[in-house]
Amino acid sequence: MFFASSHSKIKGIKLNEGLEKKKIIYMPDFIVIGEKGDIHFIEVKYREKGMTDYRDKNKINDLNKTWPDARLIIVSLNKPHFSISRVRGFVRTGILYNLENDKFIKINKEILERYQHLVIKYYK
Repeated sequence: MFFASSHSKIKGIKLNEGLEKKKIIYMPDFIVIGEKGDIHFIEVKYREKGMTDYRDKNKINDLNKTWPDARLIIVSLNKPHFSISRVRGFVRTGILYNLENDKFIKINKEILERYQHLVIKYYK
């Protein structure tokens, strides 16, 4: 699996106004390419209490205009500490799912359990 930050090469470049600029501004944080060549765009939000702030929801609505198929991962002090949804689905329903149950991005439950301690430590 290949995992890369999508913003690493474009910082500091002056961009012309237009749809392409909006796509770059709202580009998800990461691109994950699976062993079979499947591509996933990932937006990660670290929020102590989850997605409760209207500003977060506005940002996700903007993301939905250019990257509706991206996956949204929320890292939170609330359980489950790692939640996921497609951006489009979250905008429509407001529902996040437990990351360990995601059928497209398979993450070992033991890894999530190991890293939940870091989430708790970070927020405390």
